[in-house]
Amino acid sequence: MRVTNNMMTNSMSVSLQKKTQSLVDLSEKVSTGKKVLRPSDDPLGMARILDYRGTLSQIEQYMENINRGQTKIEVMEHVLSEVENHVINAKRIATDQSTAVLETRGTAASQIKNIFDQVLDLANSELQNNFLFGGNQTNARPFTRNADGIEGTADDYEVVYHGDNGEQKILIGKNSDVEISSNGNDIFTGDTISNGVNVFNTLKDLIEGLENPDTEAGTTQIRSQLDVLKTAQEQVNSVRTLNSGINQRLNSSKDYWSNFKGVMETQLSSVQDVDLTQAAVEFQKAQLVYETTVALANEMLQNTLLNFLK
Repeated sequence: MRVTNNMMTNSMSVSLQKKTQSLVDLSEKVSTGKKVLRPSDDPLGMARILDYRGTLSQIEQYMENINRGQTKIEVMEHVLSEVENHVINAKRIATDQSTAVLETRGTAASQIKNIFDQVLDLANSELQNNFLFGGNQTNARPFTRNADGIEGTADDYEVVYHGDNGEQKILIGKNSDVEISSNGNDIFTGDTISNGVNVFNTLKDLIEGLENPDTEAGTTQIRSQLDVLKTAQEQVNSVRTLNSGINQRLNSSKDYWSNFKGVMETQLSSVQDVDLTQAAVEFQKAQLVYETTVALANEMLQNTLLNFLK
């Protein structure tokens, strides 16, 4: 078969197009650092990439949930530590006043009232504009004073709980979640606990005993609160202990997902990312081949024109 100039020109044109496309592809890989940029590059590879990316996205969500849960536990621990210290201090005052004379009880009553106010403030603690101890009712102040109470009287130290018994769940894995105890009944009112006590009522009763003008009757009232205050302390401490255990579980989950994330990132990189050193070498080779092809094409075109003009 006779090879014509047109056939040679067409062949060279096709070859030049292929070399150009190869150079563009390699340039794209070097500039992006990715060897699979679109499904047509590697359909199976792109499917694996999408799968790895989906897994990594889910891992990120789990780790974000864990971090959010740990932040809440850390804040709760700080708050409940303060609450427990106040209860311990109230018990110390009650112990001292259980054998004291009437003249010292006015000062002690003022101290307990101050403790009451601080515990109430702590019970209404917030994290990122959400109340910590209202269960699922995070937008409303969970504890308020009795609106009908007269300032300075016992009724003024009655507290109403407006939250619920909800526990906030945190998803930390597929079909795996943890509950962080955060409702006020578990901690402050004791309504959901066997033999639980109401921290606020205990402090209120202690104030009444300290302000009782009858020394003997007041002493009886004060002494009756000693064991109750001990139970109140244990009640708060039990929630701290529970949350500490949950925090350890969250730490373990975080370590697991952190390691698994590293494995997935390695797998993704093996499919998606190019070896930049190798890609640069291949690009230089392709560029040389392209330049050689262009030079041959120019020479062929010139010869074709000369033959045409003869």
